Amino acid sequence: MTFTNQVDDYRWMSTDQGLSFTLERYAAALTLHAGMREALLRLRQVPLSFLDPTEPDSALVWLENGGRS
Repeated sequence: MTFTNQVDDYRWMSTDQGLSFTLERYAAALTLHAGMREALLRLRQVPLSFLDPTEPDSALVWLENGGRS
């Protein structure tokens, strides 16, 4: 898939939700996504135990510790 096709995908998704951005914003979003993709895939591999609701600060510490309870 080419960069142009990926930007078009972002454009389609945002239009579907009633949003519209400049081409530069779509390109920036794609660049950010590409930079975070590896970390996101690692995070998705962490088994999530269903705990009581946590405060945002506690969730951040949990993530920083590798997602281990």
